[in-house]
Amino acid sequence: MLGHNGGPVLSDIWQPSDNKDLAYKKFLWDKAVKKFWKSPDLMVVKLRVKRAKELGISYNEHVLRMKGKNVT
Repeated sequence: MLGHNGGPVLSDIWQPSDNKDLAYKKFLWDKAVKKFWKSPDLMVVKLRVKRAKELGISYNEHVLRMKGKNVT
């Protein structure tokens, strides 16, 4: 099966009847994303944009690299 990673089948861990859990998971996901992408000061953004241009990469990719995230 193309792309199968050997993990559990999704239908085994999530059912459409799990809507109450789905809302909570979305809340947690949104909270984590907001924390990760919090807005820096304008001067910090300008410096990051300048550095990203020097490196020839996008601003978002530069921020991900600074945070130690694997960028492909």
